[in-house]
Amino acid sequence: MKLFVAIAAVAATIFAQDFNSTGVSENQEQGIRVVGGEEAPVGQYTWTVNLRSTAGGYSLCGGTLIAPDYVLTAAHCVANGKPGFVA
Repeated sequence: MKLFVAIAAVAATIFAQDFNSTGVSENQEQGIRVVGGEEAPVGQYTWTVNLRSTAGGYSLCGGTLIAPDYVLTAAHCVANGKPGFVA
């Protein structure tokens, strides 16, 4: 059993990719990822939310408006959120 665990650990280390906190490979080019999509007019999808960085203004994550003042998003989008802003 110890040998299996050791081999599994070595294999996981060898085959692991270098991912940052967003889950995107460091080598992966950032940019537009929608292929063949169309721009939506303002107000067409009123429940869609874009979470942006206050420091750099770049897009962090998306979310869905589930109440006038509540957004449902993935946990990794708010992992470092301040108490009172994350429920």
